[in-house]
Amino acid sequence: MKNVNGKLLKRLIILSGMSNRQLAKRIHITPNTLSNIILGNTYPSYVVIARLQVALEISIEDMIEVFFPWPPKIAV
Repeated sequence: MKNVNGKLLKRLIILSGMSNRQLAKRIHITPNTLSNIILGNTYPSYVVIARLQVALEISIEDMIEVFFPWPPKIAV
């Protein structure tokens, strides 16, 4: 199961100065989908991950930390 570091993603969104709604519109997903990504309920496609990186103007290292955190959380 893939995990998302939602706290870090939310912080990066805040630092970008965009609202969730503005970001979702910019990367062509619904605000609800973005919220589900942040909450870890939905794992985005690689296309959406790439769009997030470009829209948020962040490094690939930050995106790896958000979408491929190590060690991964293990559901019990």
